[in-house]
Amino acid sequence: MTDWKDPTQVAYHAKVFSQVLLILIGFYGWEVLCGLGFDAMIIKKLVNRELKRSSPTVVYFLCKYGTLIAIIGLNITNNVTNDLPCQAFYTNNQFWGNVAIGGASTLLMFRSLRTYYAQAQLPVAGSKQRWTWKTSKIKVLLYLGSAGQWVILLYNVTTVKSAKAPDGSSCVVTDTEPVLLMVLYCYTMAFDFVVLTVCAVGLIRIPSPESRIWRLVCYDAMLYCAVAFSTNTIAT
Repeated sequence: MTDWKDPTQVAYHAKVFSQVLLILIGFYGWEVLCGLGFDAMIIKKLVNRELKRSSPTVVYFLCKYGTLIAIIGLNITNNVTNDLPCQAFYTNNQFWGNVAIGGASTLLMFRSLRTYYAQAQLPVAGSKQRWTWKTSKIKVLLYLGSAGQWVILLYNVTTVKSAKAPDGSSCVVTDTEPVLLMVLYCYTMAFDFVVLTVCAVGLIRIPSPESRIWRLVCYDAMLYCAVAFSTNTIAT
């Protein structure tokens, strides 16, 4: 049986992880570059007030560029051999990584609510219609669930401790709180499943399953939840 605490094994997997991070920043960096035109168009419309400022737009930018910052930070801490403030870098990585996790779940929630209330024509953000519990209870419950997720995510930013590796090659994690991390992963999986259920109910209520919104939301939501659920299950 493999001894996962053996220094040789630890060094080997650390090297593999560093190489995976380099591949990841290449793929995601290319994705960001390809989307710069779209992002610039959105910002231009916001500045010119051609597009209303909304919560989904803010979360979209936080999620997209927060992920980029986190990946860059991880590459720095795992590949730069110069003296680095390891704890500061890992806190930064943890913060933006958690922002990306929360942002992804929140964006799926916005899309699911838009789908769920499509027939009732109730805007998810910026609505001026009269609020009633009967028509908005799903929205309120999901907002409360999202708030709980963000509280756990932001609290977990301070749980990771880091220091310079003994050989000085990189920064390494020296301490975490496994129970809180498991709570985070389990809560995220449960919340994403609830959001996916709301999305599925909303899609069923749309008259034509051949509509563009059906295909787009169904594909994106199912793919996101499958990947997120699998990743969180492995981590847990």
